[in-house]
Amino acid sequence: MALYALTDKPERFHAGAALRKVTNWRNYYHANPWYTLPRLGDPDEAPEHYDRSSPLTYAKELKRPALLLHGLIDDNVGAQDAFQYAEKLIQSGNTNFEMMIYPSENHGFTSPHSWYDEYLRIFEFFEKHLKE
Repeated sequence: MALYALTDKPERFHAGAALRKVTNWRNYYHANPWYTLPRLGDPDEAPEHYDRSSPLTYAKELKRPALLLHGLIDDNVGAQDAFQYAEKLIQSGNTNFEMMIYPSENHGFTSPHSWYDEYLRIFEFFEKHLKE
């Protein structure tokens, strides 16, 4: 939602942190069709639903700073979503983002050190970008 908001309403949202985010609903369909199919349909039959709902579609339009945080071994939303989004930004020349990958974390972080690091990064990110 944060990434979508930053591209759809940049006049309202000046920075955003996206944690364990789905950026490409097609990826999520292949991992969790039981969740995605009733909401978006089959991606081969309704590709427009997936395109319209995926922040990856709008990545080139990101104008506000984004912080991407994801566990590398996420068992719900694969880390490829973070990597695909970052790659789309890089290839479009957009450097207005920061990213942190947590190598030993899945979707529900378990290490207190990871939790602390993640929320400290979010705090510092907003301190930097919302006080300018």
